Amino acid sequence: IDRYDPQGNWLQNLDTFPSFVYASFVVIDPTETYALVGESSNMEVFKVPLDGSGRSYLATLPFNYDAVFEDADHVIVSRSIGWSNPNNIVRVDVNTGATELVAVVEGPSGPVAFDASGTLYYGTVAPSFPAPPGSSSIITWTSAQLHGALPLSEADATVFHDDLDAATSLAIDPVYGNVFLAESVYGGTSQILEFDHSSGELVDTIVRGPAFLT
Repeated sequence: IDRYDPQGNWLQNLDTFPSFVYASFVVIDPTETYALVGESSNMEVFKVPLDGSGRSYLATLPFNYDAVFEDADHVIVSRSIGWSNPNNIVRVDVNTGATELVAVVEGPSGPVAFDASGTLYYGTVAPSFPAPPGSSSIITWTSAQLHGALPLSEADATVFHDDLDAATSLAIDPVYGNVFLAESVYGGTSQILEFDHSSGELVDTIVRGPAFLT
């Protein structure tokens, strides 16, 4: 786990795993004191201080895929229990590692992101491989729903945009609020799309090419 400056220059090695692992996500906590790092080989999540003092185990989350901080004490993790099983979206207490099931969505794990209002965005993924064209959607749950009766389902969500291909990652512009989605299409054209935050309409295609996007 290495730290780089904004220009891409290496600064520091924060930690090293003694054996091969599949990395899944790296997210920085709101206080910018540590990174939360997931891997899907041993299915573990670690806290890695940015001062280089070494990682500590937080939780075991099977097939953890993506994560986003909800607040300073909680992170939302998208994780599955297998390819053909529903994806679980869980809330993890970053102090204790305790988990709470927030939502269940059909298909493999998809990406997650929060907007400034606390609305959770999720990119659905088809259970078949390769994902059929138009089989992904971006759906949302409000902050009120996330702190109400749980777990939620896809039926409780609002469709932000549908007819998408193979959603792999989501990001939301912290200044203007627009939503960015990476589509990684097996054997086809992958792209990064920008959507208007209020209407859900496509604004622009930022990148398009044959390579996989993550």
